Amino acid sequence: MLATYRKHCANPSMPGQLILPECLKLLPLYTNCVLRSDAVAGTSELTPDDRSWLMYTVMTMGVSNSVHYFYPKLIPIAGPGVSLDNPLPTRCSRDKMSDEYAFILGTEYQYII
Repeated sequence: MLATYRKHCANPSMPGQLILPECLKLLPLYTNCVLRSDAVAGTSELTPDDRSWLMYTVMTMGVSNSVHYFYPKLIPIAGPGVSLDNPLPTRCSRDKMSDEYAFILGTEYQYII
């Protein structure tokens, strides 16, 4: 599929370079999030009932909800330059976290401080 996209749709580039359409650039990130989620991987702390509920919930949620579930919002609530009137969510990644800030990790289903 990617070879056909490269041949017919993409601009010429170096051989061997992976070319993805704009809409698929985040696919590896979301795939990794899905594979590491409790609904797919599970943990020993998760009961079979909880895991089956998570599987059902994930299979029945819409695209916008699943994006927030697998890649949650990171909302700064305290720290230098943080406005509590309209806090802007940031990408949920390790390099965005600091000891100077306090964050809320929010999905559509839960908020973790």
